Amino acid sequence: MKRGLTRDQRGHFVSLYDAAFRALVRKDYEEPYLTLLEITQKHKISASTIQQWMRAECWEMRQPHRIDPNDLVGRMLGLLDGQIADLEAVMQNGATEVAMLSKLVATLDRVLALKERSAKTPRQPSMRVLTLRSKIADRLIELNRD
Repeated sequence: MKRGLTRDQRGHFVSLYDAAFRALVRKDYEEPYLTLLEITQKHKISASTIQQWMRAECWEMRQPHRIDPNDLVGRMLGLLDGQIADLEAVMQNGATEVAMLSKLVATLDRVLALKERSAKTPRQPSMRVLTLRSKIADRLIELNRD
């Protein structure tokens, strides 16, 4: 298996990579186990070479990494829940707490708007969301009484 570039009689670059080597690179590229950087390091070739081969030989393109909106919303709701717990644990100043809770409510509303836009069909909020909303509303009522 030869590697590298050389020049032909007219001075043009000619690839010395044989078909077997290109097949190995293609196999690694089309399987999702290695990143492009890992493939370039494994085979000691550049990413641009792989991309040229991919276009020239019509390799199956890799799917871009996409974040599931439901995972994102779930993580954001978990973060909000943690922030509420922290806030309840370190209550010091009522005015500061009200400001913080209003920010949390705004963030929660944004999360819900994101979830509604990403959903194909409109859904009712989950029990977790309803519980978070009621906790925030109860705390705001308590602070307004004081």
